[in-house]
Amino acid sequence: MTEIKKITQKEWDIFIEPQFVANGFSRQIREALKAAFFNDIRDADYGEVKPFMGQVVPGITKDELMQTMSALRDPNSAISKSQDIRLYKYEAVLNKTEEILNQALEGNKESRWF
Repeated sequence: MTEIKKITQKEWDIFIEPQFVANGFSRQIREALKAAFFNDIRDADYGEVKPFMGQVVPGITKDELMQTMSALRDPNSAISKSQDIRLYKYEAVLNKTEEILNQALEGNKESRWF
């Protein structure tokens, strides 16, 4: 059985948010990025198979990551128009964000002990 790699809310809080701080992202940019991925973190894809005796874990999949990042780079997208800060003007921030999120997808940064 293949496990779908996702970024969970706990991974966002434990791994991604500290990475944003370490890379010098302002609070406003961090909040805008979190808002852009808010719905993806909370949803479970309908196409996913429910694990045996378990629940589908909500989180950001690779496809959702790519779609949201392309929407953030597009000044005419609904996400870009709805935000107070225009993230498409900060290409270096978006590139670093994509790098951090891809690192989070590579492995489970969520501790199994807590």
